[in-house]
Amino acid sequence: MALGKCRECGAEVSADAKACPNCGARKPVKRASKILLIILALFVIGALAKLTGQQPISASTQPVTAPTESSNSDLLAQHARETLKIVKQTATLVDFDTIMKSNLSIKNTNSFAVKDMTVICANYAASGTELAATTATIYEILKPGQTRTFRDVDFGFIPRGGKTYNCFVGGAQVATAQR
Repeated sequence: MALGKCRECGAEVSADAKACPNCGARKPVKRASKILLIILALFVIGALAKLTGQQPISASTQPVTAPTESSNSDLLAQHARETLKIVKQTATLVDFDTIMKSNLSIKNTNSFAVKDMTVICANYAASGTELAATTATIYEILKPGQTRTFRDVDFGFIPRGGKTYNCFVGGAQVATAQR
């Protein structure tokens, strides 16, 4: 038997009591409506599902224009864009759909190894408007001719409303002999 406090005098009363034995108040303990409790429970379950859920987003075919200048680092970045290809990509939004994590398969068509690949992902709204471009650097070595998959690459925060994305390798360094 559940006990509650009388809304009139504050005495402990059975939740099923029709009147308070202390002061005589009718229906001394108010019960929460079952419908209200069900709605509250559904809201909490929905919030938890949203918090822990993951929502995939799709790849875009829209081109991403990268800056081109004539410095040596820009020439290497341009060369990386031409010779390091993302052959497969999938992305997932986590943490209230604000953080993008991606699985990327990158192929090195160079005759030399590369390292520290910077990947740029542009995020687009359903209308096609570019919302943001985020970057991630993969601190790994990719041998000549090798294709390798990098999992859960974290691109950090992205704006809400992004529906598609397009990624490319924006730069890399030549991997020299390790010390």
